[in-house]
Amino acid sequence: MDDSYLNVKIDSKKFSGTEILNGIEFSLHRGEVLCLMGASGSGKTTLARCIAGFEQFEGNIVLNSKDITHVHPRSRRVGIVPQDGALFPHLNVEGNIGFGIKDKNIRKEKIRKLLEIVELDQIDGILKKKVDQLSGGQQQRVAVARALSSDPEVIILDESFTSLDQWLRATVRKQILNSIKKTNTTVIVITHDIAEAFELGDRVGVIDSGKLVQIGSSSEIYNEPVNLEVARLVGSANILSFDETNFGANFKDFTGKQKDLDSENKVLMLRPEHIVLAGPDSDLRIPAKIVDIKVNGPLTDVFLSLEDRGDLLVSSNQDLAGKNIGDEVEISFSDSGIVYKSEFEYQI
Repeated sequence: MDDSYLNVKIDSKKFSGTEILNGIEFSLHRGEVLCLMGASGSGKTTLARCIAGFEQFEGNIVLNSKDITHVHPRSRRVGIVPQDGALFPHLNVEGNIGFGIKDKNIRKEKIRKLLEIVELDQIDGILKKKVDQLSGGQQQRVAVARALSSDPEVIILDESFTSLDQWLRATVRKQILNSIKKTNTTVIVITHDIAEAFELGDRVGVIDSGKLVQIGSSSEIYNEPVNLEVARLVGSANILSFDETNFGANFKDFTGKQKDLDSENKVLMLRPEHIVLAGPDSDLRIPAKIVDIKVNGPLTDVFLSLEDRGDLLVSSNQDLAGKNIGDEVEISFSDSGIVYKSEFEYQI
């Protein structure tokens, strides 16, 4: 039995005859968090506006068993928090949040409750402040509180944390999302930030050129991307021309069921953690030279040149991180690499 709460089906969305979205279809359970990510111009914000009711399209949206495709944005119980928060600059905090609360008898009490939900401190001192007197983090909390004031069944956070400083962003987004989840509201997070998508989403969807090309857990998206575009979008990807005579056939062939895979037109995708220092029992031993080492937060990126092929690879293997620039080493690949049909003619 299908217990999905939100069903989105967008067959086509066009602007001036140009198709922006097509073939978008997914379902969410109540209280589920879906992070939709994609490159700039992929159609993420247009999709958000379609769900919120600000754009017309071919298809349908069903929320809690009710078709809301043609329901006015004010009546469809979908809240949206855009990147700039869209707060009213002429109103104070109390006025912004209370704007969507129709019942005057509960307005003040509900405003305070919403500010508690989004974990905004010193409520009494902040209610009368204008928007421009708030910090970036405070503004985003107020924007979310205002979106929650109409008791939405779905809330969309459209690049809502992009304007915050990097050091503040991770803390604010986690606190705000935890606050929203307490209300059992279904959440869609629109983002181009990989870390944000993987951290916040119960599932992650990837949009490419207006299509939803993959949806699944962060582990599925990262470890089994359906194509090279997704592989590049969700993490560092080493792409090598692939020939079994060069590397051996012990790699996961993600497209192996396609009979038109030509051995002269395949590529191997390896994550940095898949490239390791060859051990005494390694069957695959590839000569390489360390050309650069960069500290990348808790990990170290080691850049390697393959002496027999000239390819430049990056590895996060800590055994390699202990070496020096200029060292000649032998590397091996884990069996987690994925072979794809190449969209280009790679030369070995």
